[in-house]
Amino acid sequence: MSEKIKKNLRIKCLKKRELVENRVNKEKKIFAKLKELLNCNGVTVAVYYSTKSEVNLTNFVNFMHKNQQKILFIDPSRKSNILNT
Repeated sequence: MSEKIKKNLRIKCLKKRELVENRVNKEKKIFAKLKELLNCNGVTVAVYYSTKSEVNLTNFVNFMHKNQQKILFIDPSRKSNILNT
């Protein structure tokens, strides 16, 4: 995918994210769904710090930590990240 197309697609997605209403309630629902899906079953979860209009994962990370689950923090700015391949 060309860089110009990726940039334009990202801009469109960010604009849509900014229009989300009831963000706090929706983040709570996402948190509840993540807890339900993972159910403290020992799965290692990779997360990154959210920015601006992304879902805030702080409550989820705290929950995982409290329940002694493995959490990997991803730095999306690093080119060597396995997730950037």
